[in-house]
Amino acid sequence: MFHSIEHTSQFSNCGGNIMRHGEFAVAGTSGTAGTATNGEKTVQIVHRIACVLRAFGNQGLLGITDLANTTGLPKSTTHRLVNALVNEGLLVQDEDSHKYALSLHVTALGASILSSHTVRKSARPILMELRDQTHESVHLAVLEGLEAVIIDTEDSYFFVRAVNVPGQYLPAHAVSTGKVLLAFQWEVRLREILSHAKLTSYTEHTITDPRLLHDRFRRHCTTLAGTSYGNYRYDEAKQDQG
Repeated sequence: MFHSIEHTSQFSNCGGNIMRHGEFAVAGTSGTAGTATNGEKTVQIVHRIACVLRAFGNQGLLGITDLANTTGLPKSTTHRLVNALVNEGLLVQDEDSHKYALSLHVTALGASILSSHTVRKSARPILMELRDQTHESVHLAVLEGLEAVIIDTEDSYFFVRAVNVPGQYLPAHAVSTGKVLLAFQWEVRLREILSHAKLTSYTEHTITDPRLLHDRFRRHCTTLAGTSYGNYRYDEAKQDQG
C-alpha cells in the first residue's frame, strides 16, 4: 500500500508564506518577529512553483493572467516564476499565442516514474488477463490523498470504451476506481483521509458529505460498485444499482 502526504488544496494560499506542514508565517512590522528565514523563503518559492505547475493539470495553454488567477499569485511573481521554468525547460511558450504549456521534459519525468513503479510492473499481466476475460477496459490506480492516480491501463477492444491515461488524476470520491480504493482502506486511514476533506460535487448525485461517504463505504465495501460517465462527469446514483 502506498501513502502520500496530503495537501488540502492544489492552490491553497499560493500567495501566502508557507512555513512547515501547512502553517503560514505572519508578517511582522518590526524587528525579526515576522521575518522569514532563508529556509522558509525557499519553501515558499518551491510551493509557488508547484502551484504554477499544477495549474496546467487539465489545461492546454495558459497565459500569465490565467496562471495568476488560478494560483492567486501576483502577476509580477507569476511572470518571474514562469520565466524561470521556461529557462529550466519545464515550460514552453507557444509562438502564436505567447501562452505557456508543460514541456516534454515534464512528460519524460512522469514516464520515468511510471516505468519504474513496482506495483505497475507486478500488475501488468493481471491487467491484460482481465481485459481479455472481460473485453472491457481495465485501469490500475493508486490512492494519493483524495485522488486516484491512474498508473496503467489496458483498453477494451470495443470501439466505444472508457478511456483513461497513465498519470491522470481523478477525484477518488466520484469515480468507481477511487471509491474502491477508499472503501478498502484501514478504518483509521479512511477516517484520516476524510477528516479534512472538501469533496467537490460533479453532478447532483455526487456525495460531498465525508460522514455520509464513510458510512456508504462501510455498508457496501464488500459489494461496492460505482459507475462513471465521460470525462469528469460522474454519477453516484448508479452506485447501488451496479
